[in-house]
Amino acid sequence: MEVAIKIYPKEFLENEVVGNYLILEGKKIRKVRILGYVNDVNEYIIVDGVKVKTDEKVEKEDLLDIIGYPKEDGENKYILAEIVKKRSKKWILLRELEIRATRKYLGKILTSEEIEKKILDIIDKFGELSFEEIKKMIKIPEEDLKDILNKLEERGEILSLEGKYKKI
Repeated sequence: MEVAIKIYPKEFLENEVVGNYLILEGKKIRKVRILGYVNDVNEYIIVDGVKVKTDEKVEKEDLLDIIGYPKEDGENKYILAEIVKKRSKKWILLRELEIRATRKYLGKILTSEEIEKKILDIIDKFGELSFEEIKKMIKIPEEDLKDILNKLEERGEILSLEGKYKKI
């Protein structure tokens, strides 16, 4: 499960989407979360100027909390919504505080590519490691670690033999 990074709608508008990542402060953000008012409803819903693709039924002036994936389609950038929830005005102050509190950690958040590299470096350094040993060194949710190890194995970068992972 990927963590959605809370951003202001204007940050989505002002930053570039490249390869389905939002580039924010030099980091590739795969999943975002915005809070804003619906300005328009058509092919996309427009939330504080941001295009959002969703099947949810919403109305103009609804305050929405949206979790989704940055996408680009030529000149068109938008968020492909995974979750859309209507919120009350109390959420505006809460989101402001959340963004301020978490923004200082943005530089410390690793992308999945950075985590993959870190896993490969650790396996390279130690030769072979069990899942539990890797889990102690890479502090991410167990399911995410399993997914990344499977992905590395499918790409032929590591091999799992007798419960130990080795770099190929």
